[in-house]
Amino acid sequence: MKISCVIATYNGEKYIAEQLESLFYQTRQFEEVLIFDDCSTDLTVKIVKQFIREKHLNNWFISVNEINKGFSKNFFEGLQKATGDFIFLCDQDDIWYKDKVQRMTDIMLDQPQINILSGGYKPLVSKSMDSLSKIYYFFNNKFSKKDKKVVLQRFKKNSVYTTRPGWTYCIRKEFLDSCKNLYHNYSSHDGFFWRYGMINDSFYNFNCETGQFRRTSNSASSFSNSKENKVRREIELSKNYRQICLDMLKYLSTTDVPRKRYKQKIYIKTIKYLEARIIFLENRSMKNFIKVSIFSGYTRKVWYAKDCLNMLGKL
Repeated sequence: MKISCVIATYNGEKYIAEQLESLFYQTRQFEEVLIFDDCSTDLTVKIVKQFIREKHLNNWFISVNEINKGFSKNFFEGLQKATGDFIFLCDQDDIWYKDKVQRMTDIMLDQPQINILSGGYKPLVSKSMDSLSKIYYFFNNKFSKKDKKVVLQRFKKNSVYTTRPGWTYCIRKEFLDSCKNLYHNYSSHDGFFWRYGMINDSFYNFNCETGQFRRTSNSASSFSNSKENKVRREIELSKNYRQICLDMLKYLSTTDVPRKRYKQKIYIKTIKYLEARIIFLENRSMKNFIKVSIFSGYTRKVWYAKDCLNMLGKL
């Protein structure tokens, strides 16, 4: 059995060494570690190369893109080059507990129905991060229970939205190969696996902390502080998610999955919500806010909070 780790880096000089250290000292070592740098302009590449050289890591490799591909595309294309039976996703600024790989690999071996396993985490939220982001990560920490159970992530009303970060994922190679041609750049790599794993009832959570999730104002998943771009960003996000829902409906029409009709119904209602939200964000009238509220069960709570603030003119 072969285990791979794929890392996507970009201007991560501040924390990359600490991240690499936490991989190096895993109790279960990787057969390959593939690092894909997306044209960093800082010392990230130099730090990684020095780490590989000093530790004599013949099975660790770094590749620097000729052009900047963007975080999601860089990650997804890197994943396709991994050859392990199990593939771990890794960001550039988190800290893995030393037994993470061993424990998650043992679970994957013992439970073949699992295509994606997501470990719990402890959030490390920067003081400089905006208030909504702090609230989001505080409440999202409920997924990091400590009962050490392995449970199915059930598909429900708001399942289109990712609540488990990609660095917590271990993916079965054959599952990656089965859905790789369905990927589009408007979807994040972790969101893509989240949705296809859940729609096939093969996404499971390991309710045990497996690392520390560092969130700063510059993190890929933090919310923008720029007032000028906030509404425009929310509109663009809603449009992207609408397209994702259409893609998932197309997929459901061509395959058999458990509770197929229920899942189709959820995606149709989520599309209606997203269309209502786009209209609301474009003019922010009370009438359109009420329409958004009708479908509030089909959204992230943090989005609904943002829309309430938008209605009050506070955001």
